[in-house]
Amino acid sequence: MPNLCRLLAGGTPEDLAGIDADEAKLLVNAARAEGVSPLLYQHLGLRLPEPWAHTLRQDALRSEAVELLRQANDWQLLDALAATGIDALLMKGAVLGCSVYGSPGQRPRTDTDLLIRETDVDGSLAVLGRLGYEVAAGDTGSTLHYQLFASRKLPNGQAHGVDVHWRINNRLEFARLFDFDELRSRALPLSPFGPAALGLGLSDSLLLACLHRVGHLNEGEPERLIWLYDIHLLVEHLDGAVEQEFITLMREKRLTGICDAGVSTAARCFGTRLSPQFADELKMNTADEPTRGLLGAGPLGTLWRQFLAQPGWNHRWRFLRELTLPPEDYMRRKYPASVAPVAWLWLRRGLEGVQRRVGKG
Repeated sequence: MPNLCRLLAGGTPEDLAGIDADEAKLLVNAARAEGVSPLLYQHLGLRLPEPWAHTLRQDALRSEAVELLRQANDWQLLDALAATGIDALLMKGAVLGCSVYGSPGQRPRTDTDLLIRETDVDGSLAVLGRLGYEVAAGDTGSTLHYQLFASRKLPNGQAHGVDVHWRINNRLEFARLFDFDELRSRALPLSPFGPAALGLGLSDSLLLACLHRVGHLNEGEPERLIWLYDIHLLVEHLDGAVEQEFITLMREKRLTGICDAGVSTAARCFGTRLSPQFADELKMNTADEPTRGLLGAGPLGTLWRQFLAQPGWNHRWRFLRELTLPPEDYMRRKYPASVAPVAWLWLRRGLEGVQRRVGKG
């Protein structure tokens, strides 16, 4: 089977010479699993034998159509938030589809990520409720998560989720590296989401893409090509001024090791072009960066680092309490069919969590 990275990096029709239907099936299924089937269609989809060329084309058309529905949905939400005085910034896939991909549908996404100020959490919940969103059960507490998830149905019946964040990341090492107003000062207009819509700038999006990748890997998830392709395209879209802005931020936030890991892996897959200065900066000595220990930490190692990162024993005890004994209303939403005492639900959740984390490594 042809190498998927090579095809996305600039494959030619010759790379698919002699491919049979069984190999084409494996290639399409791999592209779907990696989140890159619309990209594969853009590059070489019509060169595949049938029915797989048609399958890829349908994937690409469906992705474009669903993205239009998501954008209209997000436009309505952003307008409703703005009407109540709440500023919001788009992040991740919604931004990348409009800024570095050829078209938004080439960057499939399952939800929309928004960043707000922490003081606007309650107001955002009220807006989501008025628009018919259902807020999902989620871990609560001041030391665990800095986000909530809500969803509603799109006109085509497909679920559309919104992740509302009030910190850039749930890990304490990253959570307070950026504040909302700093990110807003570098934000870019995103007109497909409304005339006043803003999304993270390219330098911040690249930093976040590298953090996002490490976070998923530390939860025991396998590498995905879509994360690396995000990084690849972001690097290739950095011009001189924005590249220097990224380098400055990377140094100031002490994230060089994590960025080097993401950019270097993307470059090995897709041949990402790096300027000499950029390549040199990525290889600077980063042994003393506090975040470097997250590289390869794994699920249990990451949890341990989150515990140690808490500022003092009062916060550490709170972290353990929120991790192991969430509020009863959260437990009832998580296990709606159970009438067992909350203590039993805590035990059940704990055993499930241990099994999941040990299973991931």
